[in-house]
Amino acid sequence: MKKLIVATLLAAWAAAVSAADALPEKKFERTATLNATVTDIDHKSRMVTLKGKDGNSITFRVDDRVKNLPQVQKGDEVFIEYLESLTLRLKKPGETGPVYNAMETMDTAKPGAKPGGVTSRQVTMVATIEKIDDKAPSLTLKGPKGNVVELPIRDPKVLEVIKVGDKVEATYTEALAVKVEKPSAK
Repeated sequence: MKKLIVATLLAAWAAAVSAADALPEKKFERTATLNATVTDIDHKSRMVTLKGKDGNSITFRVDDRVKNLPQVQKGDEVFIEYLESLTLRLKKPGETGPVYNAMETMDTAKPGAKPGGVTSRQVTMVATIEKIDDKAPSLTLKGPKGNVVELPIRDPKVLEVIKVGDKVEATYTEALAVKVEKPSAK
């Protein structure tokens, strides 16, 4: 899982440094919402089918950690909001701090209520610029666990404001909120 997070952060950083204004600090954010209706549910197997407003359906197994699944019935409405953000910052020379930090939070519905809750995860890591290739253009980053990755740079102007040895701090945050309600009166 940590490898996936690090790869995601580095890939996002590669996309972010494609614009010169990505340094010394830049925040990228995206959100998504989904409103769907429960069209089928098997409480024993925990399989649920949701149908979105566009008519598309998806069937999946609900994780055992989800409380109160027995309160969900056909016709219930499900509201999902997802937030993802990435903040990138070129660290100042001599600036200290942790090179890797991760935290997760979770808040769930009270027993007996319809399922719902909010969960979030935030990962902060620092990578060191190991090599800059003006011809490619690209740069090579070394992560806190020694992993090395070469990243293409679309805007060579970015290379004018960084140098080998600089450190880049990336904070990746994602949050998910889910709420299940009885169908609204129409």
